[in-house]
Amino acid sequence: MVLRLPNNRFPFKVQTDASDEGIGAVLLQIYPEGDRPIAYLSKKFTQAQRKWSPMEQ
Repeated sequence: MVLRLPNNRFPFKVQTDASDEGIGAVLLQIYPEGDRPIAYLSKKFTQAQRKWSPMEQ
């Protein structure tokens, strides 16, 4: 995956996902020819964090 530098002339979009195991997100920029990734993150929950309620995670 090739990341791009942000261009303030185009809108941004954030896509997220979560499970019992962890979370992930991608910051995308919406270009006429399609969405391009700007940044991404992911985190695997620790054993203790898996016991938290979804709002605490």
